[in-house]
Amino acid sequence: MPYALGILTYPTDSAVEFGKKFLELSKKKTPDYLKVLYPFMAAEHDIKGYALYEINKDKYFEGLKAIHERMATFLGIPGFKYKVIPLLEAKDALPLVGLG
Repeated sequence: MPYALGILTYPTDSAVEFGKKFLELSKKKTPDYLKVLYPFMAAEHDIKGYALYEINKDKYFEGLKAIHERMATFLGIPGFKYKVIPLLEAKDALPLVGLG
């Protein structure tokens, strides 16, 4: 199964605005081909959010697009940044280096 990691950051000054947008997003239905497995938040200098997504392999492009659309909910929040990292399971990555 394909996965992706979403990472976002925003300054603590934007926490209330982020929280409001997050509550809006949580009311929207996530597409059937995308599953949010583990959302986490951590406080460092800024607030960081991490979410592991499982994407149906037949809808991989649509799944990545949906993650970006979810992240776009927060655009306009001062200091907000994000990235989406496609991931491979180790068993799928090993053949890339001739070990599988």
